[in-house]
Amino acid sequence: MQGNFGQAPDRDLFIVTSAIRTPWGRGDDERFEETLYTIKTIKDKTGADILLCESSAEPIEYKHFKHLDEIVYYHPFHNEGKEIKDLGLGMTYAKSATESMMMAEVLRYPLNYKRVFKISGRYYLNDHFNREDHDQEGKLVCREVMNSGYGEEQIGTTRMIMTRLYSFDPQIKDELAKVFDKIRGYLYHQAVSCKVGDIEHGLYKFLPPEYIHEVMRIGVTGKIGHINSVVED
Repeated sequence: MQGNFGQAPDRDLFIVTSAIRTPWGRGDDERFEETLYTIKTIKDKTGADILLCESSAEPIEYKHFKHLDEIVYYHPFHNEGKEIKDLGLGMTYAKSATESMMMAEVLRYPLNYKRVFKISGRYYLNDHFNREDHDQEGKLVCREVMNSGYGEEQIGTTRMIMTRLYSFDPQIKDELAKVFDKIRGYLYHQAVSCKVGDIEHGLYKFLPPEYIHEVMRIGVTGKIGHINSVVED
């Protein structure tokens, strides 16, 4: 990690979770341009630091990396992403397990910021993003909790927290790190048991309800993963 990452108590931090090089979905160039647009909207709407956590199983190409070096803090997780992918438990497991691994690690860094946001790469902030909605001491702020579309016996819980964009007070980061450790175990158990599991359900399952603050609109737009359906939260 370069520079003075983690030491900006007068600013926010945006963690961008990303996998630019992937065998699924759109090509690397398009995914990179979408990631750059994610970064642009963060810079346009906030004065935040940006940490790009890149988990492609292979390093991104230099033609892409050279555009990132001066505008974001950059943390590659290529080896870890490849190890998870090589388990052969499928795309859904690999994506969720890699992101939960990255979050657990980053949450154990010093994060001396006003507020920390997590946004999924290639989503972007829209005009409904309201920074004041996130001024909640000791809370994780998320879009309204949703009912699951699965039965509890399939996924292990009844509700889910959407994770395209959420924020949290850095004072609860150690608790959140433990939550993401539990999510990783849950994801593996679900996968090897031929059941369904993802971060959205795991976050609701393991995050104590007293840490949750819900808002009606979180202020993010983007394409769902490997398909072209556009969602707005």
